[in-house]
Amino acid sequence: MRHVTVVSVIVLLALAATAIAAPPPPVKAQAAKNLAQMSVEELEKLKAPPNAKMSMVVKIKPIAIVQQTGVDLVVGDPKFSQHMPGNQLGFNTTMNGWKTFWSVVNQGKNALNQSGWKIKITCELVNVPPGSAQYNYLFPRWCGFNQGEWTWTGGALPAGGSTPQGWPSTFTGFPLSTCYLNEAADPFPRVTATVDSTHVVGEGAQGETNNVYQIDMCMTTQ
Repeated sequence: MRHVTVVSVIVLLALAATAIAAPPPPVKAQAAKNLAQMSVEELEKLKAPPNAKMSMVVKIKPIAIVQQTGVDLVVGDPKFSQHMPGNQLGFNTTMNGWKTFWSVVNQGKNALNQSGWKIKITCELVNVPPGSAQYNYLFPRWCGFNQGEWTWTGGALPAGGSTPQGWPSTFTGFPLSTCYLNEAADPFPRVTATVDSTHVVGEGAQGETNNVYQIDMCMTTQ
C-alpha cells in the first residue's frame, strides 16, 4: 500500500503541475485601427511587415484599340518595386515606400513619330478628412512624390511599342491600408494617369477618351 500511495501522490503532483502550466485561453484579436483614426504619434511608430508589397485595385483601365489607323497612346500596366527608402529608389526622401514604374503604349496601327506629348499623373487621398493632422501626415507620403507631368522627348514609338518601364516613375510612402480595401471607410491614395496627346497627328478625337488609368493603392503581405 505504501508503494501505491507514493505513486498516487506523484501522479497527482504531475497533474497539478500540468494544470498550472496550461496556457491561458486565447484573447480575441481587436479590429485593426483605421489609419485615419490614429494619432500622428501612432502613425509614426508603424513599421511595414518584412513581406509587405505594393498592390492596387484597378478602377479604370484603358480600353481596347478605338481606331484601326493612326496612333493610339494609352497608359500601360504599372509595376512596383520592393519596399525600401525612397532615396534608394531615386527620390529625394528617406521615407520607406514603393516605386511605381509607369509606361505608355502605342496600341495603334501606325508608328508615332512625334515627341512633345505628355503623361499627367494626379493623386488624391480618399477617406481622410482634409485639414486633419492625419491628412497632413499622409498626403506627403502618399501624394508628395506620386504626381506630376512628364513630356516625352524620346522620338518615335512604333506600333505596339512602349516607353521604357519606369517612364515616368512615382513613389508611394508607408503606411498604407491593407488590401482588400473597404472603399467606404479605409484611407488610401487614388492615382490617375492620363496621356495628353491632343496635338498628335492621327490620334483622333476618339483616342482622347480611352487612355485613363486609375488605381487605388494598398498593401498586401501575401
